Parts: sequence; C-alpha cells; structure tokens
Amino acid sequence: MAVLHAHFELVHPFIDGNGRVGRMLMPLMLAAEGHPPVYLAGFLKKHQARYYGTLAEAQLRERWPEWVGFLAEAVVASCLDSIRTAEDLLAIRAKWGQRLAHLRSDASALAALDVILASPVVTANGIKAALGVSFPAANTAIAQLVDAKILRPTGKLGRNRTFMADEVIARLDQP
Repeated sequence: MAVLHAHFELVHPFIDGNGRVGRMLMPLMLAAEGHPPVYLAGFLKKHQARYYGTLAEAQLRERWPEWVGFLAEAVVASCLDSIRTAEDLLAIRAKWGQRLAHLRSDASALAALDVILASPVVTANGIKAALGVSFPAANTAIAQLVDAKILRPTGKLGRNRTFMADEVIARLDQP
C-alpha cells in the first residue's frame, strides 16, 4: 500500500485531486484485502510535513523503510483512533438506553438508537424506512427521542423536519 501510494503520487495522473484520490485509495486497498477501511487522511494532515518529507525521500532517494514505517504508524494511530471513537459511541448508546429505560423493549425509539449512531441526522421518513415501521410509529419514536434529549429539531418546521443527535456529532467532530 505504501509503495503504491508513493508511485501514484509520483505519477500524478490527474490535473487536479491527485492527493485526495491517493489518500482515498489507501483505505480502499485495505478493504479490498479484507481489512476494515481506516481513515488515514486525518493522521496524514496532522503530520503533513513528515508525510510529504518521507514520501519525497522514498520517491527521490529510495528511502523506503522510513516511508513504509511512517505509513504503518499512520495505520496504527488511525486504528487506535477508530477504536476510541467506537468505544465513545457505544458509551453514548448505553447512556441513551438508560434515558429510555422506561419504554417497552420493543419501542421504535429503542430500535432507532442504532440508526442514529450510524446517521446522526435523521427524519421521520428515514426512521420509518430504516426500521420498517409506520410513519406514526417513526414520529412517536422521534418525539420520545426529543423528550429524552437524544435528538433535537434542527429548526426546520413542517414536513420533512430534520433532527440531530448532538452528542454523536460532537464526538465525531473531535480530532
């Protein structure tokens, strides 16, 4: 993956967007090999000078061990960050479950929690489709989630109202 990325960046096949495409190809290569795709771009941006430096050293002076080591470090750090994010999201999910403990176990609001973790901006139609419930059931679930301060309306009134899970958005926004 490291060698292919270095060669892709050296060839620079497109007029624009080579960096974005090159950084996107790495998680896709991991996924193609059966590994979970890992978000590497954040680490690479945070360590941009080192990224460019070790990449250039590999391309121009054939110093591959430093480049491969740097990219391996990026994969490990990104995996650890993904684990921390997942753990934090599961903790949020558990807290939400406690807030809704008074509901019946088959309540749509409880089933919607996993949907909200995956997509923290939702509509009643989105909940309806994701859960396979009626529109009134989805609306009831959203009302219960708003009452529990899990969702908040974004301000748009009327049809197609949108609701946001601020705790999830805040966690995903952390570096």
